Amino acid sequence: MRFCNFVFKPKQKKITEKVLKGFCEEWLGWNDAGLYWGYDERDCPEGYVRFYGEADPYSGGSDMSMTNECCHSDEPVRASDLTEHMMIALDEEGFFDDPKIHEWMSYEDAQEDERVSGWDSNNPKFYSFFERELAEVVTCLTANSSRIMSFYEDRVWVVDKDEDGNTQTKSIPLAEHILNMSFDHS
Repeated sequence: MRFCNFVFKPKQKKITEKVLKGFCEEWLGWNDAGLYWGYDERDCPEGYVRFYGEADPYSGGSDMSMTNECCHSDEPVRASDLTEHMMIALDEEGFFDDPKIHEWMSYEDAQEDERVSGWDSNNPKFYSFFERELAEVVTCLTANSSRIMSFYEDRVWVVDKDEDGNTQTKSIPLAEHILNMSFDHS
């Protein structure tokens, strides 16, 4: 049974696959819950991939209560995560940038927190996935001038990413769209 899916155009397919594998298995804990992920190009437009989370309802080994797309670990993202799971790709895209860190953390606390880097620089970073969502990771790894689709219930969540990397999101009800689209009966 699938519990999440994204169709998107990755900037770099192999690196994106490594990042998603690391995030889902290590940070969301899908492996511990007997949940699986897949990554393929089936029925996708050129350059796009389908990424999905899946549980095996027949094995009894999947814990559906653990199906989440939001990280609850406040552990720091370590150098080994940046290299082994290619999380450096997220860092290069600004995922860990936190220009407002001065508003919520004191200098003293920042000096003691291993998740903080460059607190007193022009580009402070907070190396943590705490309360970050899978959709944010996918969006960061998506090529500019493309879209992301994620289906849930009878809706599709769509992200439009422009040529500069700016995004707009929209939730579209599928029933209305599909029931009103025209068919050619010739």
